[in-house]
Amino acid sequence: DFINCIRNNKRSRADIEIGHLSSSLCHLGNIAIRTGEMLNFDPAKEQMRDNVKANRLVRREYREHWGTPKGV
Repeated sequence: DFINCIRNNKRSRADIEIGHLSSSLCHLGNIAIRTGEMLNFDPAKEQMRDNVKANRLVRREYREHWGTPKGV
């Protein structure tokens, strides 16, 4: 599928946005289990509303090095 999309300049059946949305549900489930709390998720901000403990688990801490993503 990936090679065909490159050759024909088309969108993949499982592009990055679909992968992000699919994996987000799994991550939210894991965060809910780890915190033991019900989550109130804001999809526009991709953060939990009024839950600092859960928001700490949304993103990880990166160590400083040349490959650290900017703005994270």
